[in-house]
Amino acid sequence: MSVLFDYATEQKTLNIGSVRIGGLPGIIPTVSIASIFYSKDRLVIDAKTGEFTKKATEDMLNMLSEMTDKTGIPTMLDVVATTPMAMEGYLGYLVDNCEFPLLIDGSGD
Repeated sequence: MSVLFDYATEQKTLNIGSVRIGGLPGIIPTVSIASIFYSKDRLVIDAKTGEFTKKATEDMLNMLSEMTDKTGIPTMLDVVATTPMAMEGYLGYLVDNCEFPLLIDGSGD
């Protein structure tokens, strides 16, 4: 195999849930990382308490799942919350309602 890039450090891969990331460019497919529940996200009703529209969230998760199936590009979710209470609610819902690996994020709003 021809290598396009020469790295001083060995390139490693990681498995995060069902998604494989890292390694040499071009070997492992690109990963789609969708942010969810970020500040001003249309899904969020109250960013402080973590209240969100479940039906719209379900629809979005289904769309991401369909796109992953159609394209073969794996998806991960970047879960953003402005408070610990909000993060707890978001993660509780996502753990029970999706198969995507979750990346935990936050903001200081």
